[in-house]
Formats: sequence, structure tokens, C-alpha cells
Amino acid sequence: VMYRIFGSYPAQYQLMTHECRGVQKGSDRSLAVVGEYLLYKSITDICVFDGSNPVGISGSLGRGMFGHAAAGGCRDKYYISMEDENGQHSLFVYDIRRGMWHREDGIAVSEFAYNNLGQLYGQDGMKIYGFGSAADRLKLKCEKEEDVEWEAVTGYFGMNYERGKYTGLITVRAKIPPRAEIIVDISVDDGPWEQKKIARGEGAMRSFEVYTDAEYCDHFRLRFHGHGDVRIYSVTRHTEVTDEDERPVLNGATPEENIAIIDTWIARTADTLNYILSNKTDTVNHEELQQAKEDVTRRLRTFVIGREE
Repeated sequence: VMYRIFGSYPAQYQLMTHECRGVQKGSDRSLAVVGEYLLYKSITDICVFDGSNPVGISGSLGRGMFGHAAAGGCRDKYYISMEDENGQHSLFVYDIRRGMWHREDGIAVSEFAYNNLGQLYGQDGMKIYGFGSAADRLKLKCEKEEDVEWEAVTGYFGMNYERGKYTGLITVRAKIPPRAEIIVDISVDDGPWEQKKIARGEGAMRSFEVYTDAEYCDHFRLRFHGHGDVRIYSVTRHTEVTDEDERPVLNGATPEENIAIIDTWIARTADTLNYILSNKTDTVNHEELQQAKEDVTRRLRTFVIGREE
């Protein structure tokens, strides 16, 4: 229950009650003011209160249940440490301005506090961590940027296109500093991760291509991981068409017109095959190839006309 007092002086004061999501039991330390908003952990989610009604903001964290939350705010960011159903701790950060969640690591912060300059600190057992970037932030020994490991996994890309369409190529545009790298993996139909590309840093913005080899699948996911201060700006999918979509459409008014369509398709297919085999002339039996073409022509014409010529 939320209590509100209205009025400009005591004689006018009115107490109003409003039923809404309150603070979860055991998560009373999750209350924090960030950028003029009050944030806290409720029973089901994390809420932000702007003076009207609480609104849930933690849908991106999934449907798992969390508890024993402690939080603090610094420079428009809400830091909250929570325990999941399996007893594992995670530190999450919510950016108020961008509306984005990030999982930092698995430290179990039991309490947050500020110094007189507004620097945010968190306690994990006998360890003290500094957060944000206040003027006198705690100077801790940390890894170099090029040594920091990271990972990002996409959602599912549906592959149930009509008429044999599929995503055969991914173009990634990123900035990779020297000594950093991006590794791209793919999981097809919830199968194991398979490495497809390694891009190493050159210090400049550039694009690189990743071939999925996902022609015959229902869906797939991508995993980007590596180390260093990498920035990925875009991931573009290129839709391609399988050979199944290039079969001849027999829409002629007469069998003779359909035979002409078949002959054109066979000629085009033969040209493509000859081009592919142009560098392997020593292994191609041209007589057998010609015999196969004639056999395909005879079978297709029989299918259209319904009898042998």
C-alpha cells in the first residue's frame, strides 16, 4: 500500500492510500533514487516510481525469480545485486537514460553506501567495490581493457521463409581496437555452437562477413564473444534463395510452350554447371555429362507431354 498526503498546509492535509506493488520482503535495501526516480525490487520484478504509479522495467531479465536484493544509484545508473532461485548472485546495471540492462558479474553485494562526494561503494563480504565515476572514485587494480572478456548472444532468427529463402550471409560492422578480437559462433536448430569467424583488431571501423551455412534449418542464433574494448554497430542479414526456388514454372498454354521453357531452363542450368566445373576439366567426362543432359530432357518432356516422343 502506498500512502500519499495532499494539501498545502496542515488543515488541508488529506491521506490517500493506493494499492500497488511494494518492496519485496528481504529486498528493503533495493530502494534507491536515480535521476529523480525511485527504483526498488518488488516480488515479481524491478519497478520505477515517478510519482504516479510504479512501472516494471525488468522484463529483459527473463522470468526467473530473484530475491535478497540490494541496490544503489550513481550517474543515472541503477546497480542492483540479487540472488536467483539457485542461490547464485548477479550484479545488474540499469541505464535510466538508455533504458538498457547489463549483467556485470557474479559478485554478491550485501549493501551499498555513499561517501560525502557521492561516490557509490558496495560491500561483498570483506571486499569493497567502487561504482560509477565520481571525482574521488576508489582506485582499484583492474584488468587492462584489451584483456577484458565479453559475450553477447542474439535471440532466434526464424528460418521458415517461403519458397526456399534462407539467411546465408551476415555482415557485421564493428570497431575493433588493436589486440582485441571478435569471435562469431552459430547454433543451428538449438544445436552446439560452431565457430564461423574470428575478426582481429585493426583500430578502425570496418565490416566483415560471416557465412552461416544455415540453408536447411528452421532457426539459428548467433554468439559474439572475445576480448577488448570492442564496439559492434550493426548486424545485417542477407536473404538468399535455394535452388528449389529456381525450378522452371510450366505455365505455358500448350505442351510445346512448356517444352520450350524446360529447354531454356536446362540450357541455363548446364551453363552454370559448366562454369562451376571449368577448373576441373581433367575430372569431367563430357560424354557422360552430355548423356545426362539428354536423359533429363527426355524425362522432363515425358512428364509434360505424358508419353515418349
